[in-house]
Amino acid sequence: MVTRDVKKAFDKAWHAAITCKLLRAGIQPKLVRIITNFLHARKAYVKVNKHKGDTFNLEAGVPQGDVLSPTLFLIIGNDFPEPTRNRSQRNFAMQYADDFTQVIITKFHSTITQPQRDQHKINVEEEIIKQNRFEKEWKIKTNIAKFAIINIGFYKAPTIVINNTPIPYTNDTKLLGLHITRHNFYVKQVESNTNRARAELKKLNRFRLLKTKLKVRLYKALILPLLTYPIIPLNIISDTQLKKLQVIQNQAVRWISNERWPIICPIELRQQELKIEPMRQRIARLAEGAWTQIAEENSHFHQENSLIDMINPHPWYPSSLARALN
Repeated sequence: MVTRDVKKAFDKAWHAAITCKLLRAGIQPKLVRIITNFLHARKAYVKVNKHKGDTFNLEAGVPQGDVLSPTLFLIIGNDFPEPTRNRSQRNFAMQYADDFTQVIITKFHSTITQPQRDQHKINVEEEIIKQNRFEKEWKIKTNIAKFAIINIGFYKAPTIVINNTPIPYTNDTKLLGLHITRHNFYVKQVESNTNRARAELKKLNRFRLLKTKLKVRLYKALILPLLTYPIIPLNIISDTQLKKLQVIQNQAVRWISNERWPIICPIELRQQELKIEPMRQRIARLAEGAWTQIAEENSHFHQENSLIDMINPHPWYPSSLARALN
């Protein structure tokens, strides 16, 4: 898996590229001229203390905060090179705003040998170079500090060399806020969620004298979203990880109820009284709603269907991914 982040995405959007891509997309020339006038003739200057430099024309960048700016940026990289997909190469790519992720899979039906490792190395390098060329052509610059290659699985990965430079692997990375490691897709995320929720819950101690109804609202608005993000793949976490989330909710329920040691009332009964779902039920319900929404909207990215045939029977293949796809 290769994760990329465009450096200063809105500030580096090339005006000429936007105009070209709009015309290629079949946008009416009159509308293209309006958008071009919106971008061009913008000037800037540098000011240091009381000293102001000369004005200069901006050849790149879209206005920050404008409703049209995200769309204009996305249109530059929307036609990125199609990943290679054949009998042995099952690559695909995902883009969201300035985040771009390449998932590069070389499928084998037997024990992995050195020639197969070499084949996978070539597959990875070709996909990275293909995207690099596209970004160079359209003056898109990847943030090197956020560029990461993570080898999903337990086997030893081949050294990836780009432009005669070996690219080191990383053991973990973030994908749209989701912490993943090479061995698991949710353990580190659960750890992050519980730490953040615990810290926020401590801040709410000052409101312990509030009415119960208000404290329930505070919990559901400030703490619960931290525990259940992202709902997928949290819906397939193990019982051990689920218990960690439930422990934080139990602490919140005791805080809402102003209970002190010794505890007499069972936590299940307190949850029913406060109309707070157990963590397992809530995660299952939200995940079902998320998958239903994806199916109803006929999204182009059907993870359930597009990845089913990619499950590899090798023992190094992460069980968390296999569980997510079943």
